[in-house]
Amino acid sequence: MPLNPTADVTIDGPQGGRLDPDRPTLLNDKGITLARRFQLTQDLSDISQAISAHQEAIEITQADRPDLPTFLNNLANSFTSRFESTGDVSDIAEAISAHQRAVGLAPAGSENLASFLNNLGSSLNCRFVHTGDLSDLDQAISARQTAIELTPAGHPNLPSFLNNLANALLSRFERTGDLSAIAEAIAAHLRAIELTPAGHPNLPSFLNNFANALLRRFELKGDLSDITQATSAHLRAVELTPAGHSNLPSFLNNLANSLLRRFEFKGDLSDLAEAISAHSRAVDLTPAGHPNLPSFLNNLANSFIRRFELTGDLSDLAEAISANRRVVELTPASHPNLPSFLNNLANSFTRRFELTGDLSDIAEAISGLQRAVALTPAGHPILPIFLNNLANSLERRFELTHDVSDISQVISTRQTAVETTPADHPSHPVQLANLARCLYAVSAVTGNRDDLQASIGKYKVVATCAFASPSLRVNAATRWAQIASQHFPDSPDTLTAFDTALELVVAAPNQNVGRQRQLNDGISELPLQAAAVACSVGKVDKALEWLERGRSLVWGGLRRQDDVAGHDPLDLERKARAELELTPSPSSTLLELQQLPDSGPVVAINVEESRCDAIVLVPGQNEPLHVVLPNFSKKTADTYRELLSSGQLVQDNVVTTLAGLWKDVVKPILDALGLKPSSPSTEPSRIWWCPTGPLAFLPLHAAGVYGEGNSESILDYAVSSYTPSIGFLIERSTNNHSIDENLSGLLLASQPDTPGTSPIPRTAAEVRPIYESALKHGLRALKLEGDDLTIEGVLEKMETLSSVHLACHASEDAKGPLQSKFLFNQGSLDLGTIMRKNLKNADLAFLSACQPNIGEISKAGVVPLAVGMLAAGYRRVVAATGPIQDSHAADITGDFYDYLLAHQTGGNGTFDGSQSAYALHYAVQKLRQRLDNSEESLLALTSYAHFGL
Repeated sequence: MPLNPTADVTIDGPQGGRLDPDRPTLLNDKGITLARRFQLTQDLSDISQAISAHQEAIEITQADRPDLPTFLNNLANSFTSRFESTGDVSDIAEAISAHQRAVGLAPAGSENLASFLNNLGSSLNCRFVHTGDLSDLDQAISARQTAIELTPAGHPNLPSFLNNLANALLSRFERTGDLSAIAEAIAAHLRAIELTPAGHPNLPSFLNNFANALLRRFELKGDLSDITQATSAHLRAVELTPAGHSNLPSFLNNLANSLLRRFEFKGDLSDLAEAISAHSRAVDLTPAGHPNLPSFLNNLANSFIRRFELTGDLSDLAEAISANRRVVELTPASHPNLPSFLNNLANSFTRRFELTGDLSDIAEAISGLQRAVALTPAGHPILPIFLNNLANSLERRFELTHDVSDISQVISTRQTAVETTPADHPSHPVQLANLARCLYAVSAVTGNRDDLQASIGKYKVVATCAFASPSLRVNAATRWAQIASQHFPDSPDTLTAFDTALELVVAAPNQNVGRQRQLNDGISELPLQAAAVACSVGKVDKALEWLERGRSLVWGGLRRQDDVAGHDPLDLERKARAELELTPSPSSTLLELQQLPDSGPVVAINVEESRCDAIVLVPGQNEPLHVVLPNFSKKTADTYRELLSSGQLVQDNVVTTLAGLWKDVVKPILDALGLKPSSPSTEPSRIWWCPTGPLAFLPLHAAGVYGEGNSESILDYAVSSYTPSIGFLIERSTNNHSIDENLSGLLLASQPDTPGTSPIPRTAAEVRPIYESALKHGLRALKLEGDDLTIEGVLEKMETLSSVHLACHASEDAKGPLQSKFLFNQGSLDLGTIMRKNLKNADLAFLSACQPNIGEISKAGVVPLAVGMLAAGYRRVVAATGPIQDSHAADITGDFYDYLLAHQTGGNGTFDGSQSAYALHYAVQKLRQRLDNSEESLLALTSYAHFGL
């Protein structure tokens, strides 16, 4: 008959005497009855009376009585029940002691011993959860393992014992991270399921627990099979649970969580839709007042938010807000989770405000966050997060309304967030950076210099904080430098700021695929800004150092190492990053001026929003020459770039660009150097250009005024080359060792008809006469054409022939230069693959017809294919950099090789590319004369450039 929770539990009649042999049993039964009533009423007096009854039963039971272990086990269970209600550690200690006595007194072979061990394990696990003492967990696992060993196959308790063991093993994994523990837990759960007959009421719970363990391992390892099995097991648990069962809402909630994780992994929107459906069912089936309802509603809201983030569907956001509202309404004012629920509701309102601009939404967000802050006790670790979110919402409203009271609250809230975050907490520098940003925004509105100074000071603290994340430190140092340069350009602290920022950029560990991408992520302009500030205060050596530091990030990520091996592009780039340490130190550049080539000056040109400067290194001079270029700017460079990249090149655009570059950039530099036009009887000087920013994509090598009459250009004064950095030129000059005569030669490769590209029939006609001329001169040469041109064949010959002429299409990846590639009939040859080869005898690479097929330009200021070939080991590169008529291309190529072959100094069939810069200069001049120095020649003059030595 059902237990009446209000009925008295008594022991009446003559048998109730203390010496009655049945009294221990009656007292034990009384304790069991009281304990059961406690489960219904949660009246602590019931469980306390149960414990007293059990204790009295044990006291009057003789030591050799066979049911004493059972009485001890029941006493222990009652102590455990009271502990779970009160948290009194002395109760769980008493429970464990009683369980241990029960186990110790139970004879070997007793049918109850396994259950006693299992219950001992449960009590030990309870204490572990409360105290975190790992020895309790270890003992719990040991007791449960012994219980399983003592339980015969087919025993109805075995699945439950296995389930309990699995739960304890999962706890060990959560505590220690031991993967073997979670593997054992999953295996035990699986055995429990296999041993449980279909239709058994515990099977859904076992399936649910098994799925939870699989889900946990998936979150750690990301193995698709785990999330697939977890979702399947959760679904079975739901399907096997009868309608109306109290566990069904929890099983549905867990199924939804698995579907959500699988969606995050695979991106299948149907999983997300099913997760929302399961969460909704869990909510609908949970009775009003149930303690799990707010949690289920919160999870439902999170799923709606996730779908909103993907689809932008405002109805999903409205559903999330509705669910979050119910969570808040159902949660008691004193509940510890209420502030978090208020925070979630506020975040949903803020998201909708950002889309709709509805001020009522941001007002709701602010109100909710203010409540969350007010309800969170001082010193609580989550308080700074709520304060930060409140400040964000106030900031959003200020951006729309410009209400000064909001920004005042933002500042005070962010200050409180900083003050309530421990100084050594990882989020402290984040809070400081947020405060710095707001102080600067306020100073921009009010003109308050104190706020401006405070902003700079806080950015400085973050930038120099040793435990802040590298990206945060870089961003803070960048803002420190930029704000200081804008408001205090003459302050020594401004130079310190840029120095700090650039040191952090170089030292910061790269999280993506190369330091070049790190520059592309918003700080590519930093070295240019730093150099501009240094030039403005006369610190030219510092400007040069900073420019080199910025260029070394790009060059260091590309330079080829002789020991780079393997076929994994990520491995290659890790090694390339490591080689940054081998790149010549920017700070040593001025000390190594004597190691620059002695055949001409090197000109670094910095183009920035505020100014343009040239820094010229002249052989034989110990100090750089500073040339201010007041009539040129980044805006002008951008205009010229647009003129040259506006679909089809127009003659007038080329004329305007080349004349502007001559008048405002190149001629002032030549005048400062005192260079005069070269005479036909003297060899012209070399000049190396190292431009930055948009200027790196403009044809300085062809700058001039062309046409009849007053024609004048760089071609009349010097032989132009480009270098990716001054450090590169120093390194290649000092390591310009002789090439192995056995490997000196020329590989000529042409590909006129690559699938998916426009035909370039001139390439075959271009290569054949070069090949024939090389043979006539007794040089070692090899020609590959059409289908004879294979990736493996070209790579092999690049190792055995020092120079290569590639007449083919190419594709440049401006963001990932190691993926830039040459296109052949039988596939593509990318720079990463070339860089893996040992090309220490590489000399000249001529890239003919290899125009980029994309318009995107790298922010790093380099031409990826040309510089990539330098990085692969080639000492000099001639590259096609623009469109050119076939006849003009043939003329330039033919004249280039005529000059080069006529100036060979070696013998024994060797090929020397050291005169390639002069050969290109000669070929361009010949074309210029052939076309009468007319404007018709301009496109041809800009279409080839020389890089390197």
